[in-house]
Amino acid sequence: MLPKEPKLCWQKQRTPRPLRGSSYGITRLAVKLLAIDIDGTLLDSGGSIPEANRKALECARQRGVVIVLVTGRRFHTAAPIARELNLDSPVVAYNGALIRHALTGKVLYHQPLLPEAAAAAAAVILEHRVDPLLHFALDGPEGRATVGLFIDPDGDWMRKWVRRNRELVDFAPDLIHAVIRRPTCLTAGASPDRASRLVCDLRERLANLRVFETHYPDQNRIFIDVLHPDCSKAEAVAKIAKDLGISPSEVMAVGDNHNDLPLLEAVGTPVVMGNAPESLKQLGFHVTDSNDDAGLAKAINAFL
Repeated sequence: MLPKEPKLCWQKQRTPRPLRGSSYGITRLAVKLLAIDIDGTLLDSGGSIPEANRKALECARQRGVVIVLVTGRRFHTAAPIARELNLDSPVVAYNGALIRHALTGKVLYHQPLLPEAAAAAAAVILEHRVDPLLHFALDGPEGRATVGLFIDPDGDWMRKWVRRNRELVDFAPDLIHAVIRRPTCLTAGASPDRASRLVCDLRERLANLRVFETHYPDQNRIFIDVLHPDCSKAEAVAKIAKDLGISPSEVMAVGDNHNDLPLLEAVGTPVVMGNAPESLKQLGFHVTDSNDDAGLAKAINAFL
């Protein structure tokens, strides 16, 4: 079993080191595993992979660096990106609750919530009049989701998501009592002020669960994921690295959001994107350019 709190490799008291215009100089490191977020990191704002990112990743791959996509996405939306990049490696999905091989789809790790924990989290979310979504990652080739009655007056995003994925969604009017199996995670989304109150309530009342938030300022929305206590991007990458005989100090991670924080703290070379929230960039990690300026490629070229 993985430790719930990975040992910190990065010391936060270090001075932030912007990659561009840095007077520090960059020492090329013996990085053996590169863990990268997808949205806001690998992809630009238009949802495409900049050519510079492709070239940098291909150079890293040819040098023997293991490249792992680490995302809050579902596996079936992340795996095609890994295959597009010719990555013969695991993909971390659902913020660490699921690890599957990009090419074969083989399940390497899956840690769902207990039904009673999922029901308790759903109840708290519903108290805030926010619509929760239950994800069942291993139901069918693309996974399935269960949603209840729509009660959020600001929940247009959920209605649109359900319409786009209707063939993968089941409806349960009494969502709490419908949780009789183990969901991979719960997802909810709300405006920043409502989401902040919900996150605080979840963490206070369900301290034994992991609650991650992902900020999308352009949508004026924060997405919340509730996971099993043993799940995070950090734990998932630690498991992959251990299986490959790679130490945390030999791992480089690049991310842009709050759900990347545990991973950034647990690796030897943490890099934050220039488009990340200021609160994340001020924690003392290396900072690269934005996702629209191929910041990922610049970070890879600087350290590898």
